[in-house]
Amino acid sequence: MSLLLGCVYYRPMLAQPLPIGAQMPPLIFDKIYNHENKPLSLADLKGKFVVFDFWNTYCSGCISGLHKFDSLQKIVKDKLYVIAVTREKSDVVSRFWSHNKYLVGIKIPTIIEDTLLHSFFPHSGVPHLVWIDPQGKILHTTNSEYETLADIQRLLNGQSQHWVNAGLTRHPDYHKPLFDYDTVKNKTFGGFYSVLMPYRPEMRTSYHIIRDTLTQQLKITCINANVLGLYTTAFKFLFNNLPENRLKIHVKDPSKLRYDPANGNRNDWNLENTRCYECVIPLSRARDSAMVFDRIRSDLDLLLGYHSKIKNESADYFEIVDTEPSRRKSLVGAFSAKWMTLSDFLDGLKYQENLPIICLGQNIDPNWRMAPDDSYLFTIERLAAYLFANGLKLEKKSGYMDFFSLTDAP
Repeated sequence: MSLLLGCVYYRPMLAQPLPIGAQMPPLIFDKIYNHENKPLSLADLKGKFVVFDFWNTYCSGCISGLHKFDSLQKIVKDKLYVIAVTREKSDVVSRFWSHNKYLVGIKIPTIIEDTLLHSFFPHSGVPHLVWIDPQGKILHTTNSEYETLADIQRLLNGQSQHWVNAGLTRHPDYHKPLFDYDTVKNKTFGGFYSVLMPYRPEMRTSYHIIRDTLTQQLKITCINANVLGLYTTAFKFLFNNLPENRLKIHVKDPSKLRYDPANGNRNDWNLENTRCYECVIPLSRARDSAMVFDRIRSDLDLLLGYHSKIKNESADYFEIVDTEPSRRKSLVGAFSAKWMTLSDFLDGLKYQENLPIICLGQNIDPNWRMAPDDSYLFTIERLAAYLFANGLKLEKKSGYMDFFSLTDAP
């Protein structure tokens, strides 16, 4: 790609990241799709807000965003100019754009085979948006959270924006503490330590456990998790994860527990409601999984102001059992390495609140291979049919099982 600035060419390998507040060079782009009057010059766009929308053909959220921007541009007219940006080749973009039904009629200009803008605006994922004011000053680098008519109208009207800027996110060094706790280690009891910290937008959402035999410590780190995600940290020591239908939530303000689009902007919600948590436990005590679970659970209760407990209650449930052995044997020859395991399939079902409780029978191999299914939402009838096609079936049963209960602190 040759990108002309006056009569000076930028070399992408020499380009440095541009910070918020910097002036955007008046670049000229000559490798561009969906633009009849080639090349495209940023100087010709002075007086308009410009958005660079970094995307890829394999990103469904990006395609949705292009469709949304096309609709928004028709509303705000020539005040906003969106330019899509991708590293992908001309033939890939052209073929994809002409065959994707969601892009029919959308003519957003797309810079192709880009390296320079990626050097100016490094980022970890797409979609990634760079917002530039009518004078060419870089205002924000965000994800797609502010791709709304209300946010864009406030931007065009010159109203103050409290947007969370995004860029390169990183994994923390899990071998180092999130917080320098040397100053408080004498205040800890029995070698335990924990800390709850605010949202860290520069870090990726992640979860990690380190068993350090040198320091004889178990360290649990949870980055940018909502309330239920933090309690899930404790679940892993006893239950892996509890499914949605085994969570009993009775709090005054459930909107603080996890994000719902009805609650407003995702980044604003994250700033208010997500946290980073770190807990250090002596290895000598960490051999007892029940103790680790209870330690983290009670610690989070204290730090977050909730009351949690595990309740063993009677419940109806469905158990996955084998069909006739001869039929199961006949299915083995059809198995493919690309098929998911039964264990992975059940993990996906945990987030569907409409299903009853599903348990794995005692003699069923969790690594039993399952044919892929395009549907992500099952009714109990569809689930039964799908399992039967894979040599399994559902049996209705009753018994006692554990539920996680969360209430406001008394």
